[in-house]
Amino acid sequence: MQALANAVMQVVQRVRRTQARGLKRRSVDLTTVAVLEAIVARGPVHPSALAAELAVPPSSVTRQVQAIEQAGHVAVVGDPADRRACLIEATAAGREELQRLHAISLEAFAPLITDWDVEEIRTLTALLTRFAAGLPSDQPHWRARRSWRQGGSVPRQRAEEERE
Repeated sequence: MQALANAVMQVVQRVRRTQARGLKRRSVDLTTVAVLEAIVARGPVHPSALAAELAVPPSSVTRQVQAIEQAGHVAVVGDPADRRACLIEATAAGREELQRLHAISLEAFAPLITDWDVEEIRTLTALLTRFAAGLPSDQPHWRARRSWRQGGSVPRQRAEEERE
């Protein structure tokens, strides 16, 4: 079981680094992608709910949303149910940007499986889909990542890989 957990965490880390490198070449960071994904997925959302979803301080969300808003990818609008509050919603440009960012991530990922045959890809897809279905949907993956960082061997493996 430990070997499986280590392998999964190693895959998660490597995929995130590959994704981050692909996005960085285009001056985009993973945090921007995570914020935009959460806003698109949830629809209009209060900043406090977004901060809770991302497991970050509200001030971090505020800074990130301001940058995304300046780019025209989200709009901050009044909450019709509570005139003191605001909602953050994706714009059409923001949804298009998210599709573009996903395409960039796919470009970075696709070369990793070019030598795989179709059946291997189908098998891995089925197993990962089943695995993902068993994950708690109310816990963003970065919260789970923090818990394994407090123990286990994956962080040591990551440090060794980064030295190579």
